[in-house]
Amino acid sequence: TFRVEDQDEQIRLIMDGCEPLEGLLREAQLPGLCVEVDDVQALDGIHARLSRLGSSGGGARGVVVLDLPVEGRSRARVRLPGGYRPAPALRSALKEVPGVSAVEALAV
Repeated sequence: TFRVEDQDEQIRLIMDGCEPLEGLLREAQLPGLCVEVDDVQALDGIHARLSRLGSSGGGARGVVVLDLPVEGRSRARVRLPGGYRPAPALRSALKEVPGVSAVEALAV
């Protein structure tokens, strides 16, 4: 899990814990999306679209994983808590967020 803090015009991503992603996906056996983020400023837009499109309606729930930049050239993958509807409308909306470079289906 993680949280975002806004301090002195800087956004900080603070991880509270992590687990191997592969094990979580095998356990869930649900479809999911991986959102590749190039700018952490995109997190607000991602949150808004997930709240509006990803949590309404019935149907199967899937996981959403954020592929985030870390200091230097490293990247980290973070699985968001809860489940989301991996509908085409959600995928399209996430692709339109400034700072999101790609949205791909996760293989389970």
